[in-house]
Formats: sequence, structure tokens, C-alpha cells
Amino acid sequence: MFWTEDLHTYLPRMEPVILGSVCRQWRAVTLSESRLWTKIHIVIHRASRFADKTNLLQLFTARSGTYFPLSITINFEDRHDSPFLEWWRTSDGNGMASCQIFIDALVASVERWQNFSIQSPRGFIAMMEDALAQRLPWSLSVLSRLEIDEVYSPKWPGQNVHNLELHFPSLLMFAATPSLRHVCLRSFVFKAGGTRATLPWNQLEQMDHVNADVAGLLHLLRQAPNLIRCTNVSVSHAHRLIAGLPSPTHSLRALDIYLYPDVVSNFFQSIQLPGLRDLRLKMVEYQPRSHAQVRAFLSAAPMLQRLVLRLAIDSMATPELRALLQAVPDLEEFEFCHSERPSGGTTVYTDELLYTLALTACPPLLPSLRVLSLLGELDMNPVLFTDVIQSRMVGNGGAVLQKLHMHVLRTRRSLAIEELVKVKALLGDGADIHAVTSIPAQSPAFPDLL
Repeated sequence: MFWTEDLHTYLPRMEPVILGSVCRQWRAVTLSESRLWTKIHIVIHRASRFADKTNLLQLFTARSGTYFPLSITINFEDRHDSPFLEWWRTSDGNGMASCQIFIDALVASVERWQNFSIQSPRGFIAMMEDALAQRLPWSLSVLSRLEIDEVYSPKWPGQNVHNLELHFPSLLMFAATPSLRHVCLRSFVFKAGGTRATLPWNQLEQMDHVNADVAGLLHLLRQAPNLIRCTNVSVSHAHRLIAGLPSPTHSLRALDIYLYPDVVSNFFQSIQLPGLRDLRLKMVEYQPRSHAQVRAFLSAAPMLQRLVLRLAIDSMATPELRALLQAVPDLEEFEFCHSERPSGGTTVYTDELLYTLALTACPPLLPSLRVLSLLGELDMNPVLFTDVIQSRMVGNGGAVLQKLHMHVLRTRRSLAIEELVKVKALLGDGADIHAVTSIPAQSPAFPDLL
């Protein structure tokens, strides 16, 4: 359920308020059930509305009781035509006073924060830290999930337009959070010396939206030895490898990573992840010069159960794909995604590759495969592909294929859906086969990390 103030701004409904407005009995129910009021979402789109937002915040915190944990989301409207930041420039000072009252009301419930998400100017977060310093003692003992997205706002009062890092050197208020396990720092950059946020790194189990260079990612993994999952990691800029030093090892189990072209070899030479079970590797194109490092990395991950390989450009040759699949013989789930290949290019799905994917081959590729997902321009022999699927429906000494996802990009070279009728019949409900005009941004087969 959503409501809108205009065509461009969508906000979640305040469910308990809406339910309580239905009738007198429903109002009594909503007032008696404190847990209905524990999810608070505040969107600030005009400085003049701070007083209203303060009242709304206090309403929810009061009606949620005194001990139920809170999930709080604070979003500053970031539309380009938003009047909010311009208002600050011409303000007579009342806006800052109203903002301070809102912040005081917000941090008054800090001991109950369990999930806290904020998208705001860094100056607003600095004001939160100052407010907490005025109300010692305080504690974030139940905070388990934290999401911060700092919005660049040169018109925020007192903000240094030219050097945000200098004006706000660090974020300290979340340093002592004994229950914190899941963190998302969307606007922070991890470099060799770390990042501006001070967190209890050694207890974190999941990091989302990590922007780093190779040295910064390695520094993060050293700081956070108990990390289990890293999602939406983006790595640019290589670092200098020191001859003779072994690659650091980490027990990470799931990694979703995008590598810029200049860091592929450097990254795979720099880290070992022997406990990895789920790897989602995204690149612009596959580079032959990095092939040996990628293959060695996969060979050193014997527990790998799922591999997702997404290329923005169809740039992988059949021998390279076959070599990567040979490096992961125990793989159970595989997704390969690429766009339309350049004119004159050769399909990666050659007859030779299809022959080796059949369980009747000696030896077959991926004998333990249970889920296969193929996305993009699928240019292959439909008869041979049907034979591959048929061989995997009866075992033939390997695992039985349970699911097949095929999102076939509509091009003149792709398979026609009509050529996959027998494949659909073989798999029944286990077949998810579609013709598409664009490749899905997210994996249809594996929406969540293991």
C-alpha cells in the first residue's frame, strides 16, 4: 500500500494510523498493540516540515511502548528539484532549530534501535553525534543492522563544499554496538587505510554495497575476519603485489562482486577464499590475460556450490568457459549471462561444449549440476542442447537436473522458444523458459545469496 503527494514522490503508508482511522474498534486495537508502531519511516522533503516529522516520530515512539525494538528509516528527499537544500541557503535560522528538535527526538530512542537506515547529508549525521554527546550515557546495545547513505549536499549549513572528508573526518557513533552484524555503507569508499566509519569490524557477518579498490577490500577482510557474506561489492583500481608474500586467506562464504577491467588479475592473485560457497562474478568482458588467475582462484575454492558469471559483453571463448567449469567439478548451481555478441564473433555454445555438458560424455562437465540458468543471446544447436538436458534427467552417474532457467534474448542468432518444446516437456514445472528483450538485472534463479 502506497500513497503519493505528487507524481514523483512515493512514501509507505503509516499502517497503524490508517488502520486506526477505520473505526473506533480498530483504533482501540491499534492503540493496544504496541508492536504495530515499531516500524518508523520518515521522509524529509521540506525543511519547513521538520515540526510535523518530529510529531510523527514522537507519536510512533510513544505508542510503541518502552521496550520493543525499533526499525527506523530516515530519508532525505534527493530529487533534483527538491526545495529542501535551497531552503537552507535562505533560512533565517529557524530551520536549523527545527532540525535540532527533530534530532533530539530521534536520538531519545537510541537504546531501542534494532534496525537503523538513514539517507541524509553527512552534516545531519554529525548533528546526531553531537546530540548523543549531550545526553550521556547512551547505548546502541540492540542495534543489529545499520545502513548509511550520505547524500552530498554543498548547501548544508557549515559544510565544506570542497573537501567532505576533511570537514567530517570520521563517523564514531556506531563504534560500540555489540549486536551489530549487518552493515550497508553505500557512499563510503574503502581504501588501503580503511574508511571514515569506525565500526566493530571483527563481529560483522554481512556487508552490502562495498565500494573499494583492491587494497581497500583486502583491508576490510582483514578487519572483519567473521564476515560471511559481501553483496554488491564494486572494485576498481589495482594495488601493487609484493613478490614472495602469500595471498591472504578469508573464510567468506558468499561474494557478489563487480570487477572493473583493470583489476581482474590483481584481485584474483590477491586473495584466497577456500570456504566460498556462492560466487557472483560480474565483469564488463572476460579478459584472456586474466584467465589463469580466475581458474586458479576457482580451483582453490573446493566448497563452491553456486557460480554466477555475468558479462556485459559476450567475450568468452569456448575453451575458457570449459576450463573454468573443469575447475569446479562439484558445482551444483550455475548461471551464465552475457549480452548479444559483437558482429563476426563466435558463439560460446559450440557443439563441442554441448557434447561435454552431456552426462554421457567422458568425463562430463559439471556432473553434480542441479540448477542451470542461461541468460542472454543463446546461440546453440537445439537438438544437441535437448540431448544435454535429456542426459541429465536420468542421472547417468551424475546428479539429476532439477531446474532450468533460460531467458533468451531476442536476436536473430538466438534460439527460438519453439525449438525448446521438448526441453520444457522433459522438465515440466522445473523449466523457466522465456524470450526477453533485455537481460534481467538480477538472477532469476538465485535471488538471494547462500
